[in-house]
Amino acid sequence: MSRTQCYEWFKAFKEGRMSVSEDPRPGRSSTSTDDDHVARVRTVIRGNRRLIVREFADEVGISIVSWILPSNVY
Repeated sequence: MSRTQCYEWFKAFKEGRMSVSEDPRPGRSSTSTDDDHVARVRTVIRGNRRLIVREFADEVGISIVSWILPSNVY
């Protein structure tokens, strides 16, 4: 952790922050890690492990920039 980050955390707790967990972020939530997508990813990967990224994304129905963590897949 950088010195700057340490100072930012110190300031946040000094100003009353009570938790180290992340605050909810604004914006659209991730939909590529829901149970339906994870199940489809498992099926596609187990069926053909030689797909390239674009083919894989098209087959599963997620964008290329979406990522499903390996811990969810295996």
